[in-house]
Amino acid sequence: MAKTCAQLISRVKQLIGRACTFSSSTLDLDNIILDALNEAQITIARKVPNILELQVKDTTTLDATTDQYEYDLSGFDPVIAHLMTVWILNGTESKRLRYKHKDDFDKLYPDVSAIASAMPDYYTRRGNKIEFNCPVSSEYNGYAIRIDYCKWAAEFASAASTETSELSQADQGLILFAWSESLRVLAKGNAGLTSVADEKILLFNEWLDEYSDYHDLQTEELT
Repeated sequence: MAKTCAQLISRVKQLIGRACTFSSSTLDLDNIILDALNEAQITIARKVPNILELQVKDTTTLDATTDQYEYDLSGFDPVIAHLMTVWILNGTESKRLRYKHKDDFDKLYPDVSAIASAMPDYYTRRGNKIEFNCPVSSEYNGYAIRIDYCKWAAEFASAASTETSELSQADQGLILFAWSESLRVLAKGNAGLTSVADEKILLFNEWLDEYSDYHDLQTEELT
């Protein structure tokens, strides 16, 4: 059973207590560990773009607009971590656009504004915007643009939070990362503690590789 944020923090504090002796009178250890847990979630989601629990299909944020070929992604809630696929919805005739890297896209479509409007075939991404290979013709005005993406895991709001992570089966990784980061804060030049912190982050990276492999297999099974 997944641990709550408060339970994760308690566990990390226990592990730190077994590893070393320190004075924490001037340190807010609970919030140090809280920050580390939230950073761990970001690190995991950044490395693993296909986590099933974080996948979102958004059909309401963007609509195709006549003569428009550039669309802003900054208004999505939850925020996009990894953009997966782009669709223009039209019932049974819905179209999945194909992605092109921006360098290849620019070679083929150096000035999209000069291309005749139509139904787009390709898109690329530039920062927080997607760009189609042609402006959308009036025939498709108002059609919903579906964005499939992986969001960031929700942050733990406080050290006392009773919420569990949105990342399934990730407690071991969260603990290892927070254990390492907390030891770094406490080390203050102590080479022994820094060495232990290095060991824990190596274990985290090994865990993360296995976690990534697992989600790759899960994705393959669904396709």
